[in-house]
Amino acid sequence: MKLTILLISLLFSFGVSAEELCKNYKSDIESDHQWSETDFTKENAETSLKFLQGVVSENKGYGWYQLPNAITLIRGYVLKREALKEASKDFVPPGYHREGFCLWLKSTAIVD
Repeated sequence: MKLTILLISLLFSFGVSAEELCKNYKSDIESDHQWSETDFTKENAETSLKFLQGVVSENKGYGWYQLPNAITLIRGYVLKREALKEASKDFVPPGYHREGFCLWLKSTAIVD
């Protein structure tokens, strides 16, 4: 599973913003179970959404770890997207979405 996530990330990471949002946040999760900011791309979220649609609509089978990881990729993408665009929102305190994304990232593990 980790290899699959790594391959997906490598294939789609070129379209991600180069800015590292959470470089000052350290995770207590074992390194081989940590998500990377680069995992949370629009492409990975769309792939996960298609997977989930197949599970729900077509009753496709799946490994027990695939469901939580697909949901995590979608949630992480949405949180990261909000953190990246928060500077354009006058009504959001500076760093609000970034802090939320980074705290979530450092406490969320890859399921395998």
